[in-house]
Amino acid sequence: MKYRVAIVDDSKKDVNALEVRLEQHDSFRVIGKAYNKNSGFHLVKEEKPDLLFLDVNLSDGEGLSLLKMLKPVVDWPMKVVFYTANRSYLIQAIRESAFDYLQKPFKEDELEQILSRYIESVQVSNVAFQRIEKSHVLMVKNDKNEIQFLRLQDIGYFIYNSTKKMWNAYLSDKTSVSLKKGVVSGDILALHPRFTQVHSSYIINLNYLMKVSGNKCVLYPPFDDAKGLTVSRAHLKELMDMFQVL
Repeated sequence: MKYRVAIVDDSKKDVNALEVRLEQHDSFRVIGKAYNKNSGFHLVKEEKPDLLFLDVNLSDGEGLSLLKMLKPVVDWPMKVVFYTANRSYLIQAIRESAFDYLQKPFKEDELEQILSRYIESVQVSNVAFQRIEKSHVLMVKNDKNEIQFLRLQDIGYFIYNSTKKMWNAYLSDKTSVSLKKGVVSGDILALHPRFTQVHSSYIINLNYLMKVSGNKCVLYPPFDDAKGLTVSRAHLKELMDMFQVL
């Protein structure tokens, strides 16, 4: 599993330096870069990264202004790391509840500490999941903090409920299970290799994928009545790369 990272910084040099280092890490993948406030806003809103590296000093507006713009939009547990050359923003980072602070030019050990701390925080907050490999049974915690056991073949897809800020698993008996708050897409994808993200709000069980019609996923029964499972352009290539196309 790789956590999805976005970088918003008006310095291409600093963006590239951070991207190169993150791409070398086994647990992180850079899914988007932006160089100003407006493009940064759209990047975060559309891609829903798990972790955002944000430069406080942007050419067209302060990063803090972008952070305020994002607050009513971000309905998933994204963490923010301030990435700047100015240490005076350290206090502001604390006030804005930033996850951490990385000073430019960054030191390898400081970045590694931040990444390790992020992974640890996610693992601690999402003890909700365990995978029992041999029986293909998944143990989850629902929104009532109850432990439930779900069979892989009974799960067709997951949809993120932005109102309640939680993922729902849709089952073969036409019921659904609301997973506890704090669960991110990466946690679900780590449950089993057949779970694949096709959109920032949709994850499907590949065992039930019949075809992609236009930009919609069509599933085999008993999930053939699933509606609106859109494949985003960002995930279409990843999905196609899993198969040999004739």
